[in-house]
Amino acid sequence: SLVNKHFSTKKEPELAFVVKGNISVTLDTISYSLQQGDCLYIKKNLPKKWENKGGENVEILFISK
Repeated sequence: SLVNKHFSTKKEPELAFVVKGNISVTLDTISYSLQQGDCLYIKKNLPKKWENKGGENVEILFISK
């Protein structure tokens, strides 16, 4: 099944690298549009919402401690 929206909070910082596709992410109250090749540093305990607004699958590589 496909997930169009995902909400999460991590206890450790992480790095997100967009391998494929386009995605919108909201960190606390600030929104970003990311595309293939973009990366984003996410501080720990920061609420975030990921949303795939397009019709294509998105692949994201997450790196954390």
